[in-house]
Amino acid sequence: MKLRKYSLMLLAMLTMGIIFVSCTGRNSKSAIEASDAATGCDISNFEIYEEFKTASAAYLCKGDTTFGKSVKVYTTASISVQWPRRFGDSDVKSLQDTILAHSFVTPKASIDSCIVDFISCPIGYGEYALEKVDFQPVFDENTRVLSTNTSVKSVGFCEKYVVFKVEHDEYRGGAHPSYFASFINYDLKNKRVANFSSLFKDNCDAELLEILKQSLLSNYFCSSLDEVAEKSGIFINDLFVSHEIYLTGDEVVFFFNPYEIGPWAIGTVEIPVPVATLSECLSDYGKQLYDI
Repeated sequence: MKLRKYSLMLLAMLTMGIIFVSCTGRNSKSAIEASDAATGCDISNFEIYEEFKTASAAYLCKGDTTFGKSVKVYTTASISVQWPRRFGDSDVKSLQDTILAHSFVTPKASIDSCIVDFISCPIGYGEYALEKVDFQPVFDENTRVLSTNTSVKSVGFCEKYVVFKVEHDEYRGGAHPSYFASFINYDLKNKRVANFSSLFKDNCDAELLEILKQSLLSNYFCSSLDEVAEKSGIFINDLFVSHEIYLTGDEVVFFFNPYEIGPWAIGTVEIPVPVATLSECLSDYGKQLYDI
């Protein structure tokens, strides 16, 4: 098993940082700033630096006859992590600790230790001994390949917060893999996780459910929820307020994993809702984060 690291800058892997534009109309002195001033905009730089870490390993499950005596069973594990090194002037150590705690069942002291532990513990059947192999096995009539894969990556950020998505899938020999994703919304200024319970008032699920229904009608351009169900495959009667959310500039996205409100075939479901629509349900902290 090799742990591979790649230094990168997000957005085209540039070393210039991330540029945020705010139209303020203030005067600028440099030639570049003067050009920007002509458009009525100032540009501020927010530097982001991440390290991309990957590792993988494959093992033979010695003596495993689950799929027949003539069938060899292998198990593989792979992981990739976008590891934050700099997010503006924020305390990256606090963000790193949050990612470790959220992404691993038994977090270790460092990200490298977590990755090594993950790769060293692949899924398998029973008490069969595992023998490490130096190749990636291929599924065929005489071979079964089990797998476990994890990905941790940043999927959104601004000067206030960063959003990481943690994805995990496993294949144990059934009809299809299992899949689960979760999100970390990290408040850079206040050094805290912005999750459902902190962003919304207590006991507001009934109000939020009605908002989600209206959002589905709008997003699918439908006049009834039955029409939404026909177009999307969503089991409307099973719809609930998911507490798995992620933040965007002007929306909160409610995220549903496979099988939660629909068949496996439709995959994950995301319901974006404008923050303005949610204002009555937001907590004081939620309003402060979105400047409402």
